[in-house]
Amino acid sequence: MSLGSILLLAALGLAITFGLMGVINMAHGEMLMIGAYSTFVIQNLFRDYLPNLFDWYLIAAIPTAFIVSGLVGS
Repeated sequence: MSLGSILLLAALGLAITFGLMGVINMAHGEMLMIGAYSTFVIQNLFRDYLPNLFDWYLIAAIPTAFIVSGLVGS
């Protein structure tokens, strides 16, 4: 279910970009993967170094994914 919703969000982003510009922008998928990789890294750091706070990793992972994607994109 969660994988389907992630793919839906990626497809909607590509559809909106194509609808407005008439060109498929593949950088959208690149930013999605950078954010996903950042989240994966934060999840592993929490699992290795803060196992008692593992349930809260998403609170740190979401802003980190936005910041890393923004820095790479600019």
